[in-house]
Order: sequence, then C-alpha cells, then structure tokens
Amino acid sequence: MSKPPKKSKRFQYNLESALGFRELRETQEQDKFNKAEQKYNEELSKEERMKDQERAENVGLIGEISEGKTIDFQQVMMRKAHLEQLKGEIVEQVEVRETAEKEKDDQREVLVQAMKDKKILEEDKEKKRDMWKNIMKKEEMKFLDEIASISFSKRVRAEQEELA
Repeated sequence: MSKPPKKSKRFQYNLESALGFRELRETQEQDKFNKAEQKYNEELSKEERMKDQERAENVGLIGEISEGKTIDFQQVMMRKAHLEQLKGEIVEQVEVRETAEKEKDDQREVLVQAMKDKKILEEDKEKKRDMWKNIMKKEEMKFLDEIASISFSKRVRAEQEELA
C-alpha cells in the first residue's frame, strides 16, 4: 500500500502524470469510438437506401405485371437479374454493417475500460487529498496546542515569579 501523504503547503498527487495519461487515453478512445459509431451509422444508412431501392423496384415490377400490360419478357428478365444483383449487394452491405457494428461495440468496451482506469485514479486522488487535509488539520491542531501550552507555561511562570 502507498505511504500516507506528507505535510506540505499544497496538495501534490504523486500519480498526476499517470492521471494525465489516462485522461489523454480516454479522449483518444472516445474519438475512436465516435469514428466507429459514425462509420456504423453511414453503413446502416447505405443499407437502408439499398433496401428502399429494392422495395421500390419490386413494387414497380409488380405494378407493371398487375396492370395487365403486355410485358416484354426480355425486360422482365433484365429487371429480375438487376434485382438479384441488388439483393447480393444488400447481403454484402449487411455484412459490412455488421462488421462496423462489431468494431463499434469493441471500441465501446475499450472506451469503458479507459474511463474505468481514469476513474480509479481520480478516486485515489480524492482519497489522498482527504488524507492530506486530515494531516494538515492534525498538524494545525498540534501547532495551536503548542502555542496554548507555551502561553500557559508563561502565565504560570509569571504568576510564580510574582508570588516569589
């Protein structure tokens, strides 16, 4: 266990540089998390646009078929092939989004750990500051007791000299 703080005019935390490092690390991890979250949101948005496009094209195709128009078989086959390609792109995009989500979750865990590490040192600093304050109070009380006892001794000597 660490030794208690010494008497001094100002409180100085012996792990201040470590605390500064942990604050910097937390800030860096927060930035990384923000970037990972932004990438995830972009991939999610891209996936949603692709799915909307697929739905719109499906609705368009079904609409043409249900209207009873004469339909060019070649055009239907081309649209079907396009929808299949779009479906494949959506599957790939889902994988990209899931990867981005996993990276975001992993980065969140790293950020939470960095925050915990910083919090530990902050709590230690507060505990040591309280210990230092208590030591300062005790030292002040000792000093005031010494002054009071010196003043009492002077008074007693003065009274004894008057009596003698």
